[in-house]
Amino acid sequence: MKCVLLAFLIVTAGFSTARAQTPRKVIGGGLVNDRATMLVEPAYPPAARAVRATGAVSVQVLIDENGDVVMATAVSGHPLLRAAAVQAARKTKFTPTVADGEPVRVSGMLVFIFLDAGIVQSIGAALGDAETEIESVDKLSNAADDLKNAFPELSQTIRTIVENYERNQESARFQSGAIGDVIARLQTLIAVNPKNLWHFEFGLTIGRIKANAFDDNALRANLPKLRELMIRLSETDRRNLPDEELKALEELSALADKAFFTRKDKSLISKLLQNF
Repeated sequence: MKCVLLAFLIVTAGFSTARAQTPRKVIGGGLVNDRATMLVEPAYPPAARAVRATGAVSVQVLIDENGDVVMATAVSGHPLLRAAAVQAARKTKFTPTVADGEPVRVSGMLVFIFLDAGIVQSIGAALGDAETEIESVDKLSNAADDLKNAFPELSQTIRTIVENYERNQESARFQSGAIGDVIARLQTLIAVNPKNLWHFEFGLTIGRIKANAFDDNALRANLPKLRELMIRLSETDRRNLPDEELKALEELSALADKAFFTRKDKSLISKLLQNF
């Protein structure tokens, strides 16, 4: 009887060990930024800011069955930015993933874009202005400089646009199309950072309004976009805006439903735009 009991215990222990050693199922998730329920924005390290280190940092992550990041390793990006990206990745939360009715782990990539929000906004404004005012194309050189570390290929594209305009004074129609392509590409690239995307779209909209401040059609197209951005602005970011900018934004948003703009309206719009 003792032998039978001993054999049973050995077999049971064997099954338990085998079960404990069964590897957890892991599935590939690719880029997982859009799956995060709480995507933590990395802090911009002072040392990185001091040398204007910018760009994308890719972090390989392993997400457990509860949606928590249990492993995070930076695989590309500026050395001064990697630690901050890893720290943000570890705090990011996801919805648990289920496959075939069972909770599974997910291996994927988080991409963090390090660009100062103010710089992103100024780039958007420059592109929005140059898209309409062809004479403003030469001002895009600063945007190319600001993007050279984060997105070198796009930076070179902007430089080429500026050089072609200065050399050939290319038609406004062609130039506007080329700038439109840059805008679309940049929106896609920075979409992984909602805050930067907001500032880019805000700058872009302000630039477009400034370039068309006396055009009714342009105002009808862009003032509603400005109001939409105002609605999307979080309470925290709203509090961080300078009072004069917030007030100007509120007054501009209030004009969004107008079908016709009087000379007085347009004068007010031009005055309010001076706050940005």
